[in-house]
Amino acid sequence: MATSATQKVSSTASNMADQAKDMAKDAVHGAKDMAHSASEAVKGAVSNVGEMAGNAASFLGKKAEDAAGAVSSGVKQLSSAVESGGHYLAEQGISGVSEDLTNLIKRNPIPAILIGIGVGFLIARATRS
Repeated sequence: MATSATQKVSSTASNMADQAKDMAKDAVHGAKDMAHSASEAVKGAVSNVGEMAGNAASFLGKKAEDAAGAVSSGVKQLSSAVESGGHYLAEQGISGVSEDLTNLIKRNPIPAILIGIGVGFLIARATRS
């Protein structure tokens, strides 16, 4: 009878040990699955961040390209205006420019007065500081 009780205790202990091993294996397997899932989530997040950074860089590059085109166009227009002004001055001389300005003021006296007041105001502010 003692042998039978010992065998039962031994068998029960063996079964409990096997169950504990199985539970430990399940816990390790679950932890591995969780670690793998977390790793995949981190990879996905890093991929999304990389994609967003690429999109932002592309957007900024496009905006810089657009701005460079606009500046280039403005410089070309300014260059054309300066060239035209230079030809006008060379052809008319100072006396011709003065005469054209006098005729412009005679044809438009009110706007000329307002422009004169505005320029005077700006000069006064600039020299006061």
